[in-house]
This record gives sequence, C-alpha cells and structure tokens, in this order.
Amino acid sequence: MKRTLLTDDEMRALLAADLEPQADRRDFWFTLRTAFVFCYVVGALGALILFPDAVLDRFDLPAELYVFVKTHYVPARIFVACIATAAYLWSWFRGFYFSYVALAATLIAAANVVNDYSTIYVFVKPEAERMVMAFLALRLFVTGLLAANFFAARHDRS
Repeated sequence: MKRTLLTDDEMRALLAADLEPQADRRDFWFTLRTAFVFCYVVGALGALILFPDAVLDRFDLPAELYVFVKTHYVPARIFVACIATAAYLWSWFRGFYFSYVALAATLIAAANVVNDYSTIYVFVKPEAERMVMAFLALRLFVTGLLAANFFAARHDRS
C-alpha cells in the first residue's frame, strides 16, 4: 500500500489552521479587557471633569492642598489621561509599537496609583473610606488589565 507524505508547506498550512481559533479567542479577551479599561477611564474622567468637588469631598485635604489639587493636579491628570488614552487606542488600532505603548500605559497607571495613594488617599474621610478603597482596588485591577494587555501584545509579537 502506497502512503502519501505531507510536504513541508502542507504541514505548515495544517498547523497554521489549528492556531487560528486561538488567535481569535485571544483577540476577544484582549478586546474585552481594553473595553473595560476604556469604560473605566471614561467614567473616571467624566467624574473629574463634571464633578471635581464631589470627588474631592471624599478627602479631608488641607486648604492649600485642596486649592492646588483642584486648580493644578486635577486638570493635569485629565490632560495626561486623555493623551495617554488616545495614544493607547491609536497605537492599538494602527498596530504602531503597541507593546511599548501598553507598557508605558501600565507604568503610568501604576505610578498614578502610587502617587495618589501617597498624596491624596492618606486624607480620606472615615465615612468615605470603603468607597475610596473600593475605587483603589478597581484602579489596581485596571492596572492589572493593562499589564495583561502588555503581556498579550508581547506574546503576539514573538
């Protein structure tokens, strides 16, 4: 009985066909993580833009720090978040050095959490402590999702 062998090209085609569903599944989770992060960022920016006093009322900031935070820190945070989000999405849709942009976004998010924790969260009012800690946990989760996107982008590149 004569047996036909597969050529190298046929074997590569078969192996590539088996990997396609995994790529689609990875893209789904990547898109889901990115959509969640985007919704969080839009919500946080909306709260900072529309209700800065309500956000800052959760903290018992000294008067001079309150003025600084409201007039300089919040506008700077809004600006950086808008630019970083636009760069992240543009890089993702264009495929332009996305793994580096994802790493930068992860590091910026982590630095912002640490900075806010050490400068603003220490002044949390006792009645708002649970809510602020829930938002802190959510921010850490979002930072983790950004890190997962970075590692997924690095995996796709290799």
